[in-house]
Parts: sequence; structure tokens; C-alpha cells
Amino acid sequence: MGADCSTRAGDAKARRRELVYTICQPGIEERGGRGKGEMTKHAWRVMRIVAGFILLGLGVIGLFLPLLQGIALIIAGLLVLGREFHWARRLLDWGKRKWHAVRHSAASTSE
Repeated sequence: MGADCSTRAGDAKARRRELVYTICQPGIEERGGRGKGEMTKHAWRVMRIVAGFILLGLGVIGLFLPLLQGIALIIAGLLVLGREFHWARRLLDWGKRKWHAVRHSAASTSE
């Protein structure tokens, strides 16, 4: 396959780089035409989503167990999921607004 690939690549110098890549990479059609970079992006996205939901689930469990820091795990899970889902970003923004309102009211009460 090596000699055949180099011969075809030499004939296709005027063609685009994608064509040479497709000819020289056996089985690219089996992958649906996706490149290596797109597959790794998709794999990282799936891992982020799974990790975010695991952190979120542990945070909910941590609200009832004294061993886990529930709020911290929920915030961490929402931060991870916020990169992928709009609802997580909105929930984080709502939490930030509430936190700033509580801090502002506590500061004005203490003065």
C-alpha cells in the first residue's frame, strides 16, 4: 500500500490536500468522512458532559450526606456543563445574581 499511496500522491499534486489525505488513509469512508480532530473534539465534549452530570449528581447527594460538599460539587458540575448547555449557564447566572444580592444586603445591614 505504501508504494501505491506515494504514486497516487505524486500524481495528485495539483489537487487539494484533502484528496491526498483521503487516498492515503484507508478506511476514512468507514468513519463517515470525519477527520481525527473532529472525533477527538466530540470525545472531549462527551467526557465533559458526563463529568458535569456526575459532579451535579454527587452534589445533590452531598446535600444530604455530611461527607460531601454538596454546594461546591453542584457549582463545579454547573461550571462544567455551562460550556455545553445554555440552561446551566442561566442557572449559574441566577446563582451569581442571588449571591450578590445577599452579599449586598448583608453589607448594608452591618453598616
